[in-house]
Amino acid sequence: MTGRECVDAEFGTGEQTANQFRYRWKRADLCVIDQFGMDCRPGSPCPPAKLQVFVDLIDYREGKPLVLVSNHTPAALGELFDAQIRDRIEGGTIIELCGPSLRANR
Repeated sequence: MTGRECVDAEFGTGEQTANQFRYRWKRADLCVIDQFGMDCRPGSPCPPAKLQVFVDLIDYREGKPLVLVSNHTPAALGELFDAQIRDRIEGGTIIELCGPSLRANR
């Protein structure tokens, strides 16, 4: 299920839904975006509308904890996104975890 499908399942669809999501996103104590940037590929820039959604989501969380989880390295994320998003990501604390995949051992 995509993030959009999760939001639609939780809130429904339409402008009122978007406003409810924004309200709850702003008020949450902690927000986590898993698989951040996974639908953007090097050499294939993210569409401007998608970039704007990322900017809005990050801006709505200003001053509050936001965790972005990605399989991309910080350097790769820097290549995937424009300067506006890179500045916001690089302005936070970056923790890079390395090691063997646990999925390969299942």
